[in-house]
Amino acid sequence: MTDAEVLAQLAEAYTHWTFTCERGVWRADGPVVLTSSELSGLLLLLAVADPAATAEWNRSRSR
Repeated sequence: MTDAEVLAQLAEAYTHWTFTCERGVWRADGPVVLTSSELSGLLLLLAVADPAATAEWNRSRSR
């Protein structure tokens, strides 16, 4: 999956957030700003910052 595809899926799941990946830094702008050098790190931060959206995303991916 390309970075662009990941960013599109994140934007669809986390509607109150804006996502970018530039020069290897993943960034989520929402109620707070989250950054990580790895996608997995950003996903962990999102799970803490927006647990409801994370739960919904997990449900939608398991169908």
